[in-house]
Amino acid sequence: MFGISLSEICKRWKSTLLLAVLMGIIMFLLVLVISTFDRQVEKYKPFEELLEQDGEMLSIWLSRHEVAESLDEYISRLKGIKEYHATSILGGQDGEFEYMLYGYDQMIGSYVPDMAEGVWYTEAERTEADVEIVISQNKLGIGLGDYVQLPFLEGTSFHVCGVLEEKFSYFNPHRWQKYSSVYDWFLDYEASKESAMLCFADVEALEKAGIAWLEGVTFVVYEPEISDGDKASNMELYAHNTTMKGAYFKDIRERTLREIEGKMLELIPIVVGIVVLVVLGIVCLISLDTIAGLKDYAIFYCCGMKWNRILLINAIKSLLSCVLGFMLMMAARAYLVSSGKAKDLLIEIGGSQMLGIVAVGVLMVITAIIVPIVLVRRNTPVSVLKESGM
Repeated sequence: MFGISLSEICKRWKSTLLLAVLMGIIMFLLVLVISTFDRQVEKYKPFEELLEQDGEMLSIWLSRHEVAESLDEYISRLKGIKEYHATSILGGQDGEFEYMLYGYDQMIGSYVPDMAEGVWYTEAERTEADVEIVISQNKLGIGLGDYVQLPFLEGTSFHVCGVLEEKFSYFNPHRWQKYSSVYDWFLDYEASKESAMLCFADVEALEKAGIAWLEGVTFVVYEPEISDGDKASNMELYAHNTTMKGAYFKDIRERTLREIEGKMLELIPIVVGIVVLVVLGIVCLISLDTIAGLKDYAIFYCCGMKWNRILLINAIKSLLSCVLGFMLMMAARAYLVSSGKAKDLLIEIGGSQMLGIVAVGVLMVITAIIVPIVLVRRNTPVSVLKESGM
């Protein structure tokens, strides 16, 4: 069957190539849509389980407290707290050396911005440095593998385990808002337009190195049995300690899901258009290919081949066209990425993208089986042979 299918493809190579190009374009558009949606949703994923619990977002400024204490000490004074997730912000400038150092806990650090080289600090192997950091591209000449001393943090050595892309999006603890969604917490950064070098590290590693937590966004999770009185007591503590209350998790989650729903509604017309293009294009090309091959199919039938075996030939031909289309799509993607012409296009290949490509391939194979059944029923082998003068 495979040999006959390959022979049929070579015989009608023009229609096969046209079908493969169409499939490649469709796959490319599908990958583009799925990548765009995934890039938006991935910002929500680190916070998904957290926001399903009872809790709230706080902006805590220990540097403004009258009583010097650590974040652990401050949280211990709150009532009914099950757990908390913290970020920290530190910054400094010494001449042209300007930096911002962000510390994330394990949950927040699970979101990885676009990397140019190296690895995110959560994947880094330990060195003799006190803290592993990821930095933005900068004008200071600091790069991957360097050991650096940050101004006003002398005595603590930092090892650069990764460097971010020129443009990236990151969780910014300064993006505190009372009425916010998850997307309001992220900021786009373009290194060539900024003077400060951004640094990212594990907040616990910073604490172990003796770098005090001073300010940042903190997510506190309540115990299931917390009372209204405990929440009121916490509110009084906030008021006396310059703690700004952001919003309850349920409100943040609702606003975020509304934004995701809005993004999906924006993509639905594109997805529908792709599906229509897929169905119409496949039906037209396979119909033309089937009509052109009716004479061959009739000969196969007269030689003893059953119709279901002929349909299998069509399915194999379509599958090979899909494979060729996928190869064309990957070649186009590789060219765009290597030439730098895809900087503003999200054409990532991951699990969801491959699932979409497989779905398109399955749709094509099914169509390649159904269309010949309809056409063959209208044209018996005898009638096809008579019309061809055989």
